[in-house]
Amino acid sequence: MEFDKIEYKTLDEASEASLKNSQDFQYEAKLLLKLKSYGHSKSLAILGIEEFGKSIGYRLLAQFKKIPIRGRIHFNPNELLLDLQKSHLTKQSIALIFTVLSNFTNEELLRLKRNMDKNGLSIEYSKRKKKFSNFENVSKDLFSFKKWSNEINLLPDLDRTKQTGLYVEINDTHDVNKPWKSIANESKKINQLLDKLLSDYNKFFI
Repeated sequence: MEFDKIEYKTLDEASEASLKNSQDFQYEAKLLLKLKSYGHSKSLAILGIEEFGKSIGYRLLAQFKKIPIRGRIHFNPNELLLDLQKSHLTKQSIALIFTVLSNFTNEELLRLKRNMDKNGLSIEYSKRKKKFSNFENVSKDLFSFKKWSNEINLLPDLDRTKQTGLYVEINDTHDVNKPWKSIANESKKINQLLDKLLSDYNKFFI
């Protein structure tokens, strides 16, 4: 699949459909939470987070069709398109990062721009270091970033958390993981994160 061959209306449709799917996962995850099916609830909520990130990713690509990025910013739409199809971490990262950015004040965005001009900006996520490449470094002093620090700290474990909510497995310590033994608080926390992300969606694009 090549970005140049995809029409704007296809990306726009995919973004809207992904958002609808995220909202559906949100609704279903809440129903399961009420039924005390905590494992499946948290997993559906994480799928909702991923579909939310995919919606933003497709919207970014659609905007790129209208206004190609020029200058010093290096952006490969083919890489993003591929990652939106295959990488859970990319979708989770996009969901969180763009929501965090949408909450920055104008003053904070100006400070962020100065930090970016000085240090550059990379938002790839490193599993080994459990942090974004340098997004935290150029944003950590900003109040709006600090408000999302707990949510950002959830990111490195989201994919594993999703697995434990869906599947019976023998883990590294030879214990048997049972989704129905999942903890209520963990499920509630992830459901709240999806709620928070979806409530901010309209801040991204006019």
